[in-house]
Amino acid sequence: RERARESERERERPSSSERPGAMAAAAASPSPPSVTEHVDIVYDKRHGGRLDVYVPPPPAGRAREPSPPPLAPCVVFIHGGGWKRFSKRSRLTGLHQNVGRALAAKGIVTFVPDYRLTTPAISQLAFGYTLVLGLAALLLAALLPPARTWSTTVTTILLSLVSAYIRRSLFPGVQHPAHTEDIASAVAWVSQHAHRYGGDTSRITLVGHSAGAHIAGLLLVEPGYLATAGAPSIENYVGFVGISGPYSANILSNNVLTRALYMYPVFGVDPIKWPMAFPVERIEERKGLKEGKLKTPPVLLINVEHDWGLEAHADAFDTALANVGVSSERVTVKGLNHLNAIASIGKKGHRAENVIALVSDWAKKCSLSPDRHRLNNNDVHKKQI
Repeated sequence: RERARESERERERPSSSERPGAMAAAAASPSPPSVTEHVDIVYDKRHGGRLDVYVPPPPAGRAREPSPPPLAPCVVFIHGGGWKRFSKRSRLTGLHQNVGRALAAKGIVTFVPDYRLTTPAISQLAFGYTLVLGLAALLLAALLPPARTWSTTVTTILLSLVSAYIRRSLFPGVQHPAHTEDIASAVAWVSQHAHRYGGDTSRITLVGHSAGAHIAGLLLVEPGYLATAGAPSIENYVGFVGISGPYSANILSNNVLTRALYMYPVFGVDPIKWPMAFPVERIEERKGLKEGKLKTPPVLLINVEHDWGLEAHADAFDTALANVGVSSERVTVKGLNHLNAIASIGKKGHRAENVIALVSDWAKKCSLSPDRHRLNNNDVHKKQI
């Protein structure tokens, strides 16, 4: 009976999580602060340009201090997509949000802007439409045997071509240099407003992936874009990182497929104008005109193991920069391809974390260097990780 009464009293006692002391302790130990996101901030009213801002959590021990934390280094991340697709954030997949969040988690205020895009070529649109309508036709044929005819196939292809032509005619998008002009405007906005989000406007690093690396590369070597946008000249930024970028017109236009997919729709039908739309050829023209050495922030060029031949672009860019007195660091990250190098950032244990570590380390290293332009004055370094 005594054991029964003791057991009854034990059941009536409050559990440890219900006791006032435990509740007070829980209230006194809030969850660690996370990255703050500000979305769809207009940086260009004329063309509707918007960007997202990712603000790091306050340093440990400062969350309750009344004084603001010191200003943090900044990154402007320019997304890729062949100048024709993707955006600053994907609500479905989280693409490019993951980059902003990962860099902010490492203490960097990160700005991810949108820019106007080119509508894909008719052939590219028609191919995509044919795949979608072809699947619909196969489903229809499975349900309705009379639809299993050649006329269904021909109708599918014709409908795809007509749809592609209509879309390209009604929504042509933009061509070069609109993409770069938009990003120059975004960089100008960041240079004026980064302090509002805890960013140091004197410690901005430009980072681009794929087509975004091409755009960032043009800002690096062609001063007119930043000057027209009202942004500080390129030597006022602390770092540059190009990830898997197409930097050379001569290389990108050396086969029929890339000319059809990229050169004609994005850069126009006149091949004579293509070279001045790419960093490598722009540098070569600068050298020919004897415009002198470039004054740039430290340059890091990143490639991945399976990079669709873009290593050749980095080689050409590296050589062109060296010819005008700029040396660059080179890194190849093994075990990644052109897509998952960015798409898999944020996945714990994935090799894409090496890419974000390189970017954040470079931005911080350049921000702390007392002499930014001497950081890379040694010979070019190439390494693999």
